[in-house]
Amino acid sequence: MTKYLLIGGDFSGIQSYIYQIVSKFAAKNLKGRSFYVSLLGKAVTHALCKRLGSDCDVVYSSGGTFYLTVPDTLDVRDKLDKAIEWIEDRMYDSHGTSLFVAIDYVELPSLEVGGDELSEIWGQLFRKRDRKKTARLATQMTQDYERFFTPRNVTTDKCDAITGEPFDTEDQPKSKPDVGYLTELNYAQIKLGEVLKDCHWIVEADVPDDDLREISIDTMSIEPAGLGVTYYFIDDENKAKEVKKQCHGVKIEEYHGASWNNGDFTKLCETDGDNYERLGVLRMDVDNLGALFQNGVKVPSLSNYKELSNKLNRFFAERLDEADLKSVSE
Repeated sequence: MTKYLLIGGDFSGIQSYIYQIVSKFAAKNLKGRSFYVSLLGKAVTHALCKRLGSDCDVVYSSGGTFYLTVPDTLDVRDKLDKAIEWIEDRMYDSHGTSLFVAIDYVELPSLEVGGDELSEIWGQLFRKRDRKKTARLATQMTQDYERFFTPRNVTTDKCDAITGEPFDTEDQPKSKPDVGYLTELNYAQIKLGEVLKDCHWIVEADVPDDDLREISIDTMSIEPAGLGVTYYFIDDENKAKEVKKQCHGVKIEEYHGASWNNGDFTKLCETDGDNYERLGVLRMDVDNLGALFQNGVKVPSLSNYKELSNKLNRFFAERLDEADLKSVSE
């Protein structure tokens, strides 16, 4: 009988990273930075599946957490260990210590396992993953001490407007009016927040190792953490299909967040009568998701967890956007 591995990944540092923004263009910066983090989670999952092969199956992927299953073979374990180390390297190159993804795995006797046995397997995975968080980047520090502890050659007159970090002397920072100097990534995230208001389609494409494939259609794209997958943001379905064709995209999906940007903030907070004109901001977070996986599903099975994943994604990507929040507040 084929045995499997249950792989789990969880991001650390998301909250502080998302809200580290500048006051100028704050809404665009926050939207772009938040959306980038969601793309980063997709890119990590995509990179793992690509390196582990076609038998890799996504059980859950949302909100900075993901779970995969893959056949348990010596070859797969070797690929998985190398892929985890490669992802950690890419994450550190792009984000330093501000963002980290803890990835680990446990044995899974079969895909039909359920009940208390599956709950115990989830518990084992959570404990291993949490230990990985407490020793973040330990492998990289052991293998390349100088990378972490050798002083940098930095400029004295230029710092990133968002992080406050000085640039290395060989860096060529971007400059944005009324904001200041920015890293290429922080600049791209602000631009991403700007283009999302007109975006209706997103194309996902693998990046060839030897070529950041050029396409003839002018559209913004971003490759999170250099993980080998690029996302293109497009306003028209026919144009999106052409982009997918030119870049040999693997997936095209409709983006449901564009309706959030109808009108400006002044119009959104207009009221009738003598009421105050105010703009409310709703912030929500999902707590105890790990406990839900371990104990919260009535009939624990991998198929039920996949259905849970689909429902959560539909809720946050579609249903929440359609909700009449004004009537809720009243």
